[in-house]
Amino acid sequence: MYMYLGKLALTGHISLFQDDLTGNRMPLPYYVLGLSQLVWPRSLLAARFVSASLGLICLVLVWRIASRLAGEVAGILALLFGVTHGLLIGYFDIALYHSLVSALILGALYLDLCTEWRARRLAAMALISLLFFTRTLIAPLIPGALVYFLWHARDLRERLVLIAITVLPPTVFFATDPNHWKLLAYVPVLDRLAASRGFVSNRGAAFATVNVLVAEGPMTAVRLFARWYRMWVLAGVGVVVAAFVAGRPVSRLFGNRGVNVVAATAIYLAACQVLIMGRWKLPLAVGYFPSFAILGAICLGCWLAGVLEGLERTPRLRTLALAGLCVFFLAAPALSRPLMLPLSVSWQDPPVTAFYGMASELGRAVPPGSKVFNLGGAGLYTAGLDPYVRQERGFDGLVTESEDPRLAKSGLWGTRDIKEWLGRDAAYAVIAPSRVAFYRGTRLDPALDLIDSLLTSHFTLISVIDRYPGSIYYVYRRIR
Repeated sequence: MYMYLGKLALTGHISLFQDDLTGNRMPLPYYVLGLSQLVWPRSLLAARFVSASLGLICLVLVWRIASRLAGEVAGILALLFGVTHGLLIGYFDIALYHSLVSALILGALYLDLCTEWRARRLAAMALISLLFFTRTLIAPLIPGALVYFLWHARDLRERLVLIAITVLPPTVFFATDPNHWKLLAYVPVLDRLAASRGFVSNRGAAFATVNVLVAEGPMTAVRLFARWYRMWVLAGVGVVVAAFVAGRPVSRLFGNRGVNVVAATAIYLAACQVLIMGRWKLPLAVGYFPSFAILGAICLGCWLAGVLEGLERTPRLRTLALAGLCVFFLAAPALSRPLMLPLSVSWQDPPVTAFYGMASELGRAVPPGSKVFNLGGAGLYTAGLDPYVRQERGFDGLVTESEDPRLAKSGLWGTRDIKEWLGRDAAYAVIAPSRVAFYRGTRLDPALDLIDSLLTSHFTLISVIDRYPGSIYYVYRRIR
């Protein structure tokens, strides 16, 4: 999605807030990842390389911040906590926004906490302000950071400049294009303002659909957090136990102002995700933590370094603690890996090769330049195909009724579009049956039934592609 639309936006073929798009994702990640496609066209590896490079910058910043705040041992430990957390490294490698968001936050913290530059607060606030153009769910950090920097500003002039840096970007953004207001359709309370301008969202209905698999309640969110970050939870418990054994009051762990700022930033952002997502499904809030969870590595590294320093008078305990850390960091990558990542992969047919093999088969089945209806399929862009732009949000943009003109203006698609595309316009269709089955028994059943009916009457199955593990695609060609 980011590669395809980013390239189209950079080359002037689309606007990211035109009627065909929902406009609920901010433009900076599209531009950053789209740039990779100008250099290496239709390359997933190029986009992942950009994302991973930003992730590497994040790890360097983690090391530098922790080292500056609590010494070289803290820096090394923080780096180890970050680099051995398989889930976060996996998120940094995905061609999405996570590593970019983390880099902006870490860059701002480094400027504020680790430099003596007179304009450091202004530069840090400028980086935080870029979050407005990067990820809406992280944007609540902007007012929080503004309050913090205003409190520490030297004089009135610096305070005025800080306010200008914060206020001008969104002001210009909303003033330059009326379609930019559709973003507010996804913001609680402000969605009424967007509705007055003819924009609506599908967010509540989309999250309601996910109810079929995601249980409700705070305990579900706690269990999910414990599963994703169990190694860090274990490390946190270990720090407390080690502090008790060393006779070091736990309260002394919070004596470092810089580390407290990092911890407060992480807690503030986590609370924002809980408050925002609690409107729909609380457990889903945990899914947005990876954009800033790397801050936890800095806190753990600094706290643990302080505890180890307190064990210097007891060499045996210190040796035992260091041995435990070695075991911990060796085991962490396997025990904190993404849930869908296997422990081992085939050298003969690794997932990346399988993905490109799937894309190659799609490219052979569907001629380039064909109009393609896509329902759940991935890899079409890499295969050289261009599906309907309105379908870029997939099932999240699908509604059961599309006669309301506000829906079309808001980038949503439904029965009217399905009849147009499958009834007359599309020459080919790519369907992922497992994705369709996931949404069966939900509010989308009427739309899915219509799709099945039109495929049966106007198309014939020409290929079944199962090159990529766990994914099967049906390719249809129009016959009438």
